[in-house]
Amino acid sequence: MGDALFPEAGTFGLDVEEVDAALDWSPPAAGVPGRLDATVALTLTVTAERQGLAFDLRDLAVTGAQLDGVPVDAAQTEDEVVVAAGRRFGTGQRHRVEIRYGGTPQPVDDGLGLGIRVGWTTTPSGSFTTSEPTGAPTWLVANDHPSDKARYRLAVTVPDALEVLATGLPGGREPGPRPGTTTWRFAPRDPIASYLVSVATGRFDLDEGVAAGTGVPLRSAYPEGTADRYRPAFARTGDMVDLFSRLFGPYPFEVYGVLVVPERLDFAIENQTLSLFDVSTASGDTEGIAAHELAHQWFGDSVSLQRWSDMWLKEGFATYAEALWLEHSRPGYDLDAEMAATWARTATAGPIASPSRADLYGPAVYQRGGLTLHALRRTVGDDDFFAVLRRWTATYRNGNATTEQFVALASEVTGRPLDDFFRSWLTDRRMPALPR
Repeated sequence: MGDALFPEAGTFGLDVEEVDAALDWSPPAAGVPGRLDATVALTLTVTAERQGLAFDLRDLAVTGAQLDGVPVDAAQTEDEVVVAAGRRFGTGQRHRVEIRYGGTPQPVDDGLGLGIRVGWTTTPSGSFTTSEPTGAPTWLVANDHPSDKARYRLAVTVPDALEVLATGLPGGREPGPRPGTTTWRFAPRDPIASYLVSVATGRFDLDEGVAAGTGVPLRSAYPEGTADRYRPAFARTGDMVDLFSRLFGPYPFEVYGVLVVPERLDFAIENQTLSLFDVSTASGDTEGIAAHELAHQWFGDSVSLQRWSDMWLKEGFATYAEALWLEHSRPGYDLDAEMAATWARTATAGPIASPSRADLYGPAVYQRGGLTLHALRRTVGDDDFFAVLRRWTATYRNGNATTEQFVALASEVTGRPLDDFFRSWLTDRRMPALPR
């Protein structure tokens, strides 16, 4: 895609619109490693003339490919597969590409110096996916960049003893292609960036309900036998959905919930409709983290990044949403005082308009991003501030956007030029003082 931070991710000139993914997972047994066999069909439009159709795929072996129902060659490297490499594709052409592949999926280092491994992770009791930023190709053929969102249909086959959870609402299940297996289907309603597609297998305790104020369906899952331990951490999820729906605009998807996995990862991730928490982030006082990941459903999932360097558009927004929730839920919480304290701790945090890969998930992007929104709120007033957020989520729902578009929209909604304001907050070496 030519992304400044992840130049190897995605392919320019392709717009993938629909993905049909059939995944057949055989978990490890008796010393034999687990195996994933997959057939993924991508319906796409060529948006710029190119030679061959290239997709991201890491460390899984391609066994065949078809282009519009006709077998074609597929050349594979360590992290890419190119279909019909010798053929020229013209702008506006529409095709359906089917790729078959398999192997033992392994998570990979995120490449950001954080020591975090992302992708398909196998556990003693099942598996799960955490793909941000570039882990999806460890298990899913994809045009792996958030600027190319697609509608997914997922069919996941597992042994009868396992259950499957995935993005969206369950679409039914049926006997699998082999004796002793079941195929579970999911068809999420809205487009998804590839790194936000979630698939988990195992045995789960399920909680289902609705958010009282908005009627949004809620579905959460915990490792079997652990619901009583982890459920209290997410008891206020419905209240959070209701509050954020008032502040940010209607909840953008058909369901929301959390998945707790039986691993210690020391992070959570906002997989679309089903945020994932590990045993550490699901323990203790998790309200802030829970609010943060929920807020991403608006900021990052529905309104997705056009380029990774605009990370503050999702992490700064979710960080500020934490404070908005605590302001609402905790009597005596002084938002201005908390923001002032945050400013004092991060006053020397560098500019966040174009972070390096090493700084992409650093505190500056999160904290200075959140402070930028608080400064905007204090500059334009509550009415205009929340009008900006609601217009933002409505205008770019199910799409992608940039910092420049946010600045333009905020200026339009508030009726005042805000270029200098955002320049000082996002690009100056030192943060300005918070408005009083």
